[in-house]
Amino acid sequence: MLNNHFFSDNICKSCEETYYKNVEGCVTKVGKYDNCQFVNVVLNSCYECTKLFLLINNTCVTQSEVNNTTNVNSILKTTSEYNDNCIERSSKGCFKCSDGFYLHNSNCVPCKSPCSYCSNEMYCTKCGKYSYATNGKCVEINELLSTCDVMMSTYDGCVVCKDGYMRSSDGKKCDKCDISCKTCSNDGNCFICNDTYYRTPNNITKYCNPQEELTNCVNMTTNGCTQCEDGYALKENLCQKCGENCTFCDKYFECSKCEDDNILINNKLCFFSKFRLFKVFRCKKTNYGLVIVLPIMCIVVILFIIILLKTIILIVFNKKKENVLTENICIFKMKRSNIIMTKLSDDILSNKQEIMFGDDSDKIHIECENRELFCVGNNKKENMKLQITTKEGCDKYLIRTEPQLVTLKSGEACEFEVFLTPFCTMNLCDEIMIISLDLINGKKETTSVKIKAQTENSTRLDYDELIEDKKLGEGSFGIVYKGKYQGNTVAIKK
Repeated sequence: MLNNHFFSDNICKSCEETYYKNVEGCVTKVGKYDNCQFVNVVLNSCYECTKLFLLINNTCVTQSEVNNTTNVNSILKTTSEYNDNCIERSSKGCFKCSDGFYLHNSNCVPCKSPCSYCSNEMYCTKCGKYSYATNGKCVEINELLSTCDVMMSTYDGCVVCKDGYMRSSDGKKCDKCDISCKTCSNDGNCFICNDTYYRTPNNITKYCNPQEELTNCVNMTTNGCTQCEDGYALKENLCQKCGENCTFCDKYFECSKCEDDNILINNKLCFFSKFRLFKVFRCKKTNYGLVIVLPIMCIVVILFIIILLKTIILIVFNKKKENVLTENICIFKMKRSNIIMTKLSDDILSNKQEIMFGDDSDKIHIECENRELFCVGNNKKENMKLQITTKEGCDKYLIRTEPQLVTLKSGEACEFEVFLTPFCTMNLCDEIMIISLDLINGKKETTSVKIKAQTENSTRLDYDELIEDKKLGEGSFGIVYKGKYQGNTVAIKK
């Protein structure tokens, strides 16, 4: 140690308490950093004062000096560009400012007008008169007046917005309606359409549609079409085509005028009426063979076409029916899924070895349907049909599954929904069966899966868990037996 310095290998490692270390060595704190515990040599400022001293703008003072307003103001005038406005201090400086100020580098900086309370320079929590806070910013009322008809009494929001605007969810401002709306509700639904948009009286959509979508219309309005082109009639304010070859029809689509070369029948339908005249130059002998064979051939061709059309329609119908049946069925490729599948048998994979409803900490309710998901996959190279069957005629519980039947390709899996409705308090341990059918060789296989459940306690008990021991008594109320229920001694009345 030399001159209050501690040296190691001719290098100063630390200084005494009344000194601080900089690039030149140990420098005394007396005069510049009196009562300072730690000095920041980079910023040339005191970082923290010693005990019983408070840091005010790089100066360590006592609590009594802080209480002396004249002394504090003198320190602030010589050391800071800000007014103090600090209400709580520590040895490291100010850590709480007065209302209307925020803390920045141990200084209390005033919030920017019109903000009266703020947490930092960018975020305002309360605004002054004639403005309101939204998303940390102060918005002046002048901006709101351009979109608001009736202001709140506190002038910090709107009660009724102008046409074309709707109240925001917080009621602080008015948001513009959709471009198709002239007026709208607070949910954004159009009340009245803009001039170039329309909505028919029977239309329940949220927004209005462009009038350019009205086809074959002569006179367009915000309620739809009021006059159609020739050959079209109004139906629910939209233009629909009259019957074939008809140029004028009423709202019931009964024709009143037909196109040229057509005649009107019963004031409803138009039929083609133009005939060509052919001149006969020479009579020829009738070919009866052709007369007989040709109609037969025509009939055969027509029958073939009818059968072909019926076959195509039947195929399309069955395809659509299959799509409807499989619409809500979840089938997926196992190799593209992150679900871990394990073997139930050589041909069947599953994500669960047993299906569990409830546990000791979360027991299921009785007489309520409970749901669990269960994935079953095809591990064979051939396609197979899968069906899950459950026990029938059980009065303790009811099990059903969705879907009931599904066809899986090789490598595919299906997500089944298993629904359990217990009718009494029980610890269920049973099995359901997965029946698989190979669609190539017709081989049928049955695989069992355990199903377990723990139900809540109730007055509905599983009679198989009641074990009668001996008769205790008999009377008009019935016979009382001593017995066991789930390991507990109980009285059983019959």
